[in-house]
Amino acid sequence: MNNKVKLSIILPVYNTEKYLAKCFDSILYNDFKDYELICINDGTKDNSESIILEYINKFDGKMKYIKKENGGLSDTRNLGIQEAKGEYISFIDSDDYIEKNMYLELFKKLEEYPYDLIVCDLKYVYEDKEKSKNVSCGINHDIQNKDNIKEIYKSYYPAVWNKIYKKELIEDISFTKGVWYEDMEFMLKLLPNISSIGVVHIPLYNYLQRENSITYTYNEKLYDIINNMDRVLHYYKEKDLFNKYYQELEYLTARYYIATFLKRIAKAKKYKIYIKGVNFVIKKIKEIFPYYKNNKYLNEVGLKGFYIKHFNKFFAFINYIIQNI
Repeated sequence: MNNKVKLSIILPVYNTEKYLAKCFDSILYNDFKDYELICINDGTKDNSESIILEYINKFDGKMKYIKKENGGLSDTRNLGIQEAKGEYISFIDSDDYIEKNMYLELFKKLEEYPYDLIVCDLKYVYEDKEKSKNVSCGINHDIQNKDNIKEIYKSYYPAVWNKIYKKELIEDISFTKGVWYEDMEFMLKLLPNISSIGVVHIPLYNYLQRENSITYTYNEKLYDIINNMDRVLHYYKEKDLFNKYYQELEYLTARYYIATFLKRIAKAKKYKIYIKGVNFVIKKIKEIFPYYKNNKYLNEVGLKGFYIKHFNKFFAFINYIIQNI
């Protein structure tokens, strides 16, 4: 394997034998060739390792294989960053897959300008259903001025895997171990480091919608949404960035607390648990951002902003009903 490559693709694997071959094929037969694939077995308990070994034999020299004890997705991605030799880094989840021209299109964008980050649209692919849905990355146009990065805080898609990053910009930022929704925290810590973003409005990443995924499941770890945002706010204060990004952080706190956390916790199907969550987030957000309803972005994001701004017991009840239909 070459010591230097243009792109390092980090692929954590844990109990995804059903999807892994399709994921490998999408990467290893992709149109872009100047890359290394770092496949990390995070203590998988199913038949995934035999599939990994099969592909290593087939694609000798293109894959770097690391086997470790189970430490979770964040721990595995952090190890991948440490091992990466690429100028740019990309993450893929092993139950997803990419279009064969994904990296070719993203690197074509770099021919226009030396962007810090390139992002593409994505596609929701539904398990065992013959349907899919194209989803925007949430960034409307290229950004080549650091002062304009602020504008994406209100709308960008916070996943890490529909993007490529300059490695030098993420080496000092790690994923928090043992939490859910780790992408959100990672991306918000990264954004102040970013000076330019290139956008490719083609759905090139296929995000599998599994019924047992955390997106569709209630668990006490939903409170990680709150805890992750607490760490983000602490990070911005520690880096003396809190006042500079006050409006953005205020909006995102309100959005993740009210529009994301309460949507997910409503799926508990136990109204007492839901109302406990409602009371918790409303009290907490008022303590941190007492005037959040005056946030400038709430008037710029349509119905979601109206919902957050006017959230009350009535909206809480309607949300619970909708999420449990």
